[in-house]
Amino acid sequence: MEIQEHTFSAGEVTKAADISASTLQNWIKRSVIIGHRDIKGGGSQGRHRRFSWFNVMEISIAAALVKTGVTDLPRAFDAAQKIAHTGDFPRRPGFPFHHNHGDTWLLISGENARVLAGGYDDSFSLARAFPQKLRGPGYIALNVSDVFSAVCRRLDLGHPFKLLDEAYPQEANG
Repeated sequence: MEIQEHTFSAGEVTKAADISASTLQNWIKRSVIIGHRDIKGGGSQGRHRRFSWFNVMEISIAAALVKTGVTDLPRAFDAAQKIAHTGDFPRRPGFPFHHNHGDTWLLISGENARVLAGGYDDSFSLARAFPQKLRGPGYIALNVSDVFSAVCRRLDLGHPFKLLDEAYPQEANG
């Protein structure tokens, strides 16, 4: 399944992100979704919105950040887009790193956000990986691999490792 080619209904997005339909509608109206251009339809009765895989991941990650205590909604979406719409080789947009690299983490401190992969056993080893120049008085660490797994489970997409193997065939075969 080429998940990046699939589109999702608003109901599927709310299920994936574990948010209410009114929350999603509010976020759409407030234009906080960075990848809003990927959202097809809507705007008039009978035109149902369709969301890309990248939208699903952006909204799910932003929702998870809000649940962890990020109160600045545009900041949550700005950080979420670092996973959903951009990729740093070898990570593809819309996906965590392949599971061979360990869990993928999104760290946020003030205006800074960074994506990390690796086997961090505790918050101290994770903090050491966050460069000093990006650190503030504190940071939030979100396990993106866990969010990805939850999205796969909620949308009945199969085992998350299977999707990661399809997204990273060189990792699955190597």
